[in-house]
Amino acid sequence: MTDEKMIEEMASVIKDTYDIATKYYPDEYEPVAFRVYPDDIARELFYAKCRILPENAVVLTREEFDDLTNQNKGLKEENGQLRLENNDLEAQLAQTRKETVEEILQIIDLIDKKYQNIAKEELHSGMIAQAFAVIATKIKKGIAEKYGTVEVEE
Repeated sequence: MTDEKMIEEMASVIKDTYDIATKYYPDEYEPVAFRVYPDDIARELFYAKCRILPENAVVLTREEFDDLTNQNKGLKEENGQLRLENNDLEAQLAQTRKETVEEILQIIDLIDKKYQNIAKEELHSGMIAQAFAVIATKIKKGIAEKYGTVEVEE
């Protein structure tokens, strides 16, 4: 809002207040020889740093403002620290996932080799070994698609 617009609004409020006062309390507000106009009063109040604040305005003392500023600085520092900790935890989680996937694949390979060795000895076990080899390949592909950390050999 411009300065002139604010002065006009203040003058309007002063005029309305004066009109109401003279209407309801005429004995207390008798006309004076020279009248001070609401515009003049509003202009003087405006330049004395009196302002009409918007409805959603908040007025703070310097101390309150400084306290909020310091709290904001503290929160920004804390946020920065939490971001660093979060990045560290994400890196640790990624490493743990990779290690877990590698361990799972090693277990699958051990089981596959065990079935392959048994298959050499018995025909029936050979069919189980082939079935497990197919399942193991599918498991490895699924892990590779989800985590992208392993290469699957067909």
